[in-house]
Amino acid sequence: MLGLLNWDQRVNLPDNAAVIRGEQISFLHGLWHKKTTAKQFVKLVDELIEPTCLKQLSADEQVVIRELHRDLAKIKKLPAAFIKQMSKVESEAFGAWQKAKKGNNFKTFLPHLKKIVALKQKQANYYGFTASPYDSLLA
Repeated sequence: MLGLLNWDQRVNLPDNAAVIRGEQISFLHGLWHKKTTAKQFVKLVDELIEPTCLKQLSADEQVVIRELHRDLAKIKKLPAAFIKQMSKVESEAFGAWQKAKKGNNFKTFLPHLKKIVALKQKQANYYGFTASPYDSLLA
């Protein structure tokens, strides 16, 4: 659903609908975070990553579980409110970027970019880092 909403935002969404779409995407990201970090789901992934379970899976399935386990470790560090805020800000920024690009006016996009950078800095702090905050966003 999120993929479809994002695609629609980039292809068909009227200019004046960006705020509402941002709220929709934010809501769905919040729901996704809640389901992904639910104790039952986390427990299942933790069980599947154990070597005795992992070796029973195909090579492709093992990759999926390892990647999911790694991603889940990061997702659990982010509060749901942050996930929702970030997705809303990014969604609204996309509409602003489209207008700024069309009008060749970067200054109109700058406030959105500043919000995104501030949120990415906050995200790096949630993840934790040793040398550079940037590194935590790459891993």
